[in-house]
Amino acid sequence: MKLNDTIPSHKKLYRNIVRIVALAQESGEEVVDVIISGWNPDKVVRLPVSLIREKGGSDFRPTVGFRLIANVNSGAVNSEELCFSDFEIAPEPEDC
Repeated sequence: MKLNDTIPSHKKLYRNIVRIVALAQESGEEVVDVIISGWNPDKVVRLPVSLIREKGGSDFRPTVGFRLIANVNSGAVNSEELCFSDFEIAPEPEDC
C-alpha cells in the first residue's frame, strides 16, 4: 500500500467504496481493516487512520461497518500497489 503523498502519474484512480470491517492498534497507531469493493471484495487491507484523515477525512471517526468513498487505483495487482486520495464519508444508502 502506498502511504506517501506522491501518487505516480501513470496510476489511474477511481472512486470506490471503502468499508471498515475491523479496528485495531498496530505499533501504537490506530488502524482500520477495510474492504475495497471495486478492487477485491474478498481481500482485507489495513490502513492507518492517520492516512484517511490526512487525505480528506479529517472528521473521520472509525467504526466497524462505516463506509467511506476514496479514489483508489482499483487496477492494482496487489495491496502493496494501492494508492489512495480524497477520502470522504459515504452517504447513507437510500431505501428503495
